[in-house]
Amino acid sequence: FEIALSGVGSFGGGGRPHALWAGVRPAEPLVHLHKKTDQALVCIGLEPEHRAYRPHITIARLNRSAGAIGPFGSDFPFSPPVA
Repeated sequence: FEIALSGVGSFGGGGRPHALWAGVRPAEPLVHLHKKTDQALVCIGLEPEHRAYRPHITIARLNRSAGAIGPFGSDFPFSPPVA
């Protein structure tokens, strides 16, 4: 199946994010894959995820030595979406 990117951003706050990400539009095949994966993990005894499903691709993980970065994503418009 195809995926379409939908924006970029970072996790973490205070000018020191710990991860950079690209959002993915939640198309039906991707949502179905998420549900099936979640069900399989519950079947083997893991707790289900209670947070809302927000599909994304992690671009980078940053450690403390990376220092502060500016606002990530303001220079990267997504049009048309990448498939």
